[in-house]
Order: sequence, then C-alpha cells, then structure tokens
Amino acid sequence: MRTSYRSWNSIAVPSRMTWDKWSTERCSYLDVYTAETSLLQQQQTFITLRVSQMTSNVQFIEALGGGWSRGQLPSEKDTAAK
Repeated sequence: MRTSYRSWNSIAVPSRMTWDKWSTERCSYLDVYTAETSLLQQQQTFITLRVSQMTSNVQFIEALGGGWSRGQLPSEKDTAAK
C-alpha cells in the first residue's frame, strides 16, 4: 500500500510545479489548467486500476475456494491506525 501512496503523490508533482510557476508568473493559467486536467485523468486511471486489482484479488481468492466474512475484516479503527 505504501507504493500506491507514493504513486498517488508522484502523479501530483507536475501539477504542484505548474502552480508554483504560475504563482511566480513564469507560466500562463492555461498551463495550470492543462496540468490540473492531466492530474485528474491520471488519478481516475489510478483509481480504476486499483479497483480492478482489488476485484481480481477477490475473484482469485474465491476461485480457490476461499473467502471471508465481515467479521474477519479489520475495523475502520484498525485500518486508520496503519
């Protein structure tokens, strides 16, 4: 999951750099708009891939005859602590 977090943050770097350039008047707002649009598209792709990966993992476990019940899943409190 750490890799995912790093990946998520790394796709925002160009957008932040463009905002920095814009704030010092080294680029136009159109550049910022383009960077933000690109960031949104990359984030949507990232989310789609993660959902697909998780769905595939669940299908694989079920195909092997495994599964789990809600009681076996960690609580929100446990996941927030990590």
